[in-house]
Formats: sequence, C-alpha cells, structure tokens
Amino acid sequence: MAMTNPATAEETAQQAQYIHDLKAAAEGVSPLWEDYLRARARLDDLFAALGRTSDGRWRSAVLNLVAAQNGARRAAERWEERAAQIAAVHGTYVYSGLSRAEAYERAEVIAAGWVVGCACAYQRPAGRDTRLVVKVTEVITVQRDHPQQAAALVGDSDPV
Repeated sequence: MAMTNPATAEETAQQAQYIHDLKAAAEGVSPLWEDYLRARARLDDLFAALGRTSDGRWRSAVLNLVAAQNGARRAAERWEERAAQIAAVHGTYVYSGLSRAEAYERAEVIAAGWVVGCACAYQRPAGRDTRLVVKVTEVITVQRDHPQQAAALVGDSDPV
C-alpha cells in the first residue's frame, strides 16, 4: 500500500507562515475587487448605451463614459497595488507544497475571480502597466476609437 509522505515539521511551519502571510496580504482586499467589478460593469453598460443614445444626448453620454473609463482604470490600479502584495506572498512560498487554491482555502480567503499575477508581473519598469490595468486600457482604447469610426462612416467631422 502506497503511503504519501507526511509534511516535515519544516514544511508544516512554512505552510503555516504562508497562510498567516496570505491572510495579512488579503485582508480588506475584497472590497477593492468588488469596486473594480462594479466600475468595469458600469464602463461596459455605459458604452453599450451609446448605441441607444439620441444625438441630443450624445455629449452627455460620452462625458459619463469618460468618467466611467477613468473610474475603471483607477479601480484596476487600486486592485493591482494589493494584488502585487498577494503575488509577493505567493512568490515567497512557491515551494511550500501548497497551490494557490489550497493556500486561499486554508487561509479562508474567498478569491474567486481575482486576477493576481506572478510576483514578477508587478516588478515592472516605471510607466509600464500591469495585467488588469492593461486590459482596462485596451477596452478604453476600443471604446474611444468607436465614435471616431462611426463618425467617419456617416461623414461627421465632430462625433462628440
């Protein structure tokens, strides 16, 4: 009968420290993730609404969209600041014998859907964005290009 090797005392201590550090890094981050999800949903909703906006309300709708774009980017930046701390913990304990999922479970951290890259993803040159911020920026770029493309199709020199 095959037996699994029980964790050594050193591995057990390392895993306990991992759980402790993960709890500390993840404390209070759920509201940041929820803020990002709300900001992103608002961004998507306002962009979708542009297609249903009458010409007389177009400028107002675009102003609301720009505010939502800025809000989504700020929410992504706030999330990424804390995600970097969580990623650093994961990086420190990469050889602990625990997967991220196991560590979250043992730490009683509900991390469903969270975007947390590897620690190296957050050690970036100045001016270079992280994964979630890049994703939001790409969405914003598409949204900003859309009115220009639509205006060109209908011959409008001032889409906004």
